[in-house]
Amino acid sequence: MERGGRVVYALPPRAGERVWAQEMALTHDVRFLRKGGFFSYFRQVRELLKETNATVLHEHFIHFSEKIAAWLAIKTCGHRVRTVLHLHNHIELPKNPLLRLPHMLFFRSVSRFVCCSESVAAHLVADGVPKERVRVAEKRDCV
Repeated sequence: MERGGRVVYALPPRAGERVWAQEMALTHDVRFLRKGGFFSYFRQVRELLKETNATVLHEHFIHFSEKIAAWLAIKTCGHRVRTVLHLHNHIELPKNPLLRLPHMLFFRSVSRFVCCSESVAAHLVADGVPKERVRVAEKRDCV
């Protein structure tokens, strides 16, 4: 991913209680979303993208509905935004091809995957994500 642009980190409400997230907020533009459902997350992410004019959204979402809400916000915020998806754990995709399809379409929209282990990265590549879009963060850098 090219350098430059404005990065905003979107974290789910539960991350606000984590020390690593609080420390990260001291040096980065970190936004903790308020608790809510799909449409609440969509509105919050869309508003922060408009407010910050960010060109990169670095997501730390676990649940698929949160990821889709952020994707929809990116598509409707009025400017181009690339996505970095930060993964601490494996994503278990449905075995049924029809149920798996939305996940694979979402993966295509992600510019870069940052994985906290070689195992998570290898699992993504095995699921069909191009290796060149997957990075492994060193343990000390993986927050």
